[in-house]
Amino acid sequence: MSSFDINVTNERIFGEPVTGLIEKLNSCIGRPDPSDNSHRAFPNAKSLYTTHKPNPLAGLRTYLPKEIGEGYWDFIEISPGIVLSITDSLYYSPHQLEYLPEWKLKIRVIYSGSISLLGEDVVYAGETAHVHINNSGKSTGYTIHPNLPLKMVTLSIVPNIENSLPYNTNPPTGSFRTLFEAAKLKPLSFPIESCTKTMQIAKEIIESRDKLPLELRVIYIKAKAQELICAAFPRFIPELNISEHKGKIKQRDLNRLHEAKFILESQLEKPPTIDKLSKMVGISRSKLTSSFKECFGETIHEYQTKYRMNEAKRLLEETDLPLSEISLMTGFQHASNFTQAIKQYFGENPKGLRNNS
Repeated sequence: MSSFDINVTNERIFGEPVTGLIEKLNSCIGRPDPSDNSHRAFPNAKSLYTTHKPNPLAGLRTYLPKEIGEGYWDFIEISPGIVLSITDSLYYSPHQLEYLPEWKLKIRVIYSGSISLLGEDVVYAGETAHVHINNSGKSTGYTIHPNLPLKMVTLSIVPNIENSLPYNTNPPTGSFRTLFEAAKLKPLSFPIESCTKTMQIAKEIIESRDKLPLELRVIYIKAKAQELICAAFPRFIPELNISEHKGKIKQRDLNRLHEAKFILESQLEKPPTIDKLSKMVGISRSKLTSSFKECFGETIHEYQTKYRMNEAKRLLEETDLPLSEISLMTGFQHASNFTQAIKQYFGENPKGLRNNS
């Protein structure tokens, strides 16, 4: 396969300037291991994957070279361990893509076009969705069929899945364990039946490029990605089928609960009170508090604390921002309170976390 250099436009991609992308490349996020010949990422972005750090260069748009096709791929990190890619392209000839075994679970929704997975005879065509699980420790991939506009949304999930999902799956459910044990022998793939909802979500994600300004699109895509997970996972993990497993929660209320969860995650600086949150999502305080714990396995306070502590830890380890700024970003008005909370939660102070990263 021919190799191509990364092609970064001069626009801000998902709110991140080109200089930020270059810094990520230089910090080895997305930089390939030159001794590894298994890198067959995307045709205009061979540096998207790295052997040692299974994190793509979140926030990158890459366009196909003219000799291969037309269109682009977008990537955005939804949360630690979950990355969403948006494909809107057309290839002139069959094109094979491979990805590394770190990506154990993929949910693909193909709005148009078609692909076939390596080693399988099954063709996944437009308006279908499927799950691919690879726990074999070997690279896998697929072939893109030519001369058909490929519009596809893919969620890629790395290990410690149960810590990344919007479900209380810790420990992982029985079906989860069974699927991943079976996938040790060879990769598994199977269609998501009755995927009308997932197809609609994928369509909205793809079309958001033309309907929303960049800053709003970032927020919108992250919310839609969580919605896609919630729509897809119960289709192949029965324990997560809330309509059966948590029959007391109506679909309308379930949607409001995920909306509340997203608000908590996106308003760390000034988190709403429970009373205000209940008004924002349109359900009573009592229903919000009881149903939130039933759905996510944690109280609102427990989830909020865990999320902002983990976000604070991430900022300490991955950025050089001063402690005072990180404390404000994560909802602490005073750095002393921030330091005390970090030490109580992680067992060491912020400087210790940063130095040990």
